Amino acid sequence: MDLQMNGKTALVTGASAGIGKAIAFALAREGVDAAICPRRQGPLEAAASQIARGTNRKIVAILADLTKPADAEAFVKEAHTALGRVDILVNNAGSSPGGVREFLTEEH
Repeated sequence: MDLQMNGKTALVTGASAGIGKAIAFALAREGVDAAICPRRQGPLEAAASQIARGTNRKIVAILADLTKPADAEAFVKEAHTALGRVDILVNNAGSSPGGVREFLTEEH
């Protein structure tokens, strides 16, 4: 399927396994270069290597714990530097404490 995304760039969070990895793979198959981030180094390098080999796209592996605002900001900045721009954001980060968004604090 050609979604006319060739040459675009993406940030995909939670992309070392499961849905996030599948999304990063699908985007890369459509011609998208991507920066991916999970919290664990081992799965990060393995996923980035597998996606890059399978699609021949630039996949930037950046370790980030998105429960930490400084890590989230660093991920975006580093990805932007590596990719030159950001066209797509897939926010697939892992977990939340639950509850209604209006009542969650920054710490949640």
